[in-house]
Amino acid sequence: MKLTPYEVLQMACTYMGISHAEVRSKRRKRSYTDARALFACYCKEYPVFPNLTLGSLGEMINRDHSSISWYQKAPERDYFFKAQYKAFKQFVKHFQHQLIAIMNDIKDLINYHEWRLEVFTFHLQAVETYPTLEHQQEIRDKAKKWIGLKIQFHETKLAELKNKLKHEIKIL
Repeated sequence: MKLTPYEVLQMACTYMGISHAEVRSKRRKRSYTDARALFACYCKEYPVFPNLTLGSLGEMINRDHSSISWYQKAPERDYFFKAQYKAFKQFVKHFQHQLIAIMNDIKDLINYHEWRLEVFTFHLQAVETYPTLEHQQEIRDKAKKWIGLKIQFHETKLAELKNKLKHEIKIL
């Protein structure tokens, strides 16, 4: 799963516990500069968009191309940063795996729901063959109730998955 440069920047901000505005600020606080360096190094090592230049990466964090070049050399200059960058790569990898797992869960839920809807559509069509109107109405009511319950169940499950994703982002 490929990440966009903006997603990498957001993850660097989350990892360092700062906001996007703080990364773009002129301040040189260590956490700000480390977040910028994490972003620049990750974009160099894993070219998310090969057409992006150092200047366009710099615009994302309110810096020029020479700053991006300087940040990309941070692991060579600073042993502490090298360890931090390694941990950040693991953070991104873990996040990607969690995101893929949640997306697969959502796809499975949607496929299951569509399959059950097809089954009930078939049953509703079969209702037309029953001779009495009372019996047809009874089956229609049961089907509508069941479909309503299933839709409510899936909406609840999707909400749980969204909360799980938000929780994972906060933890990471």
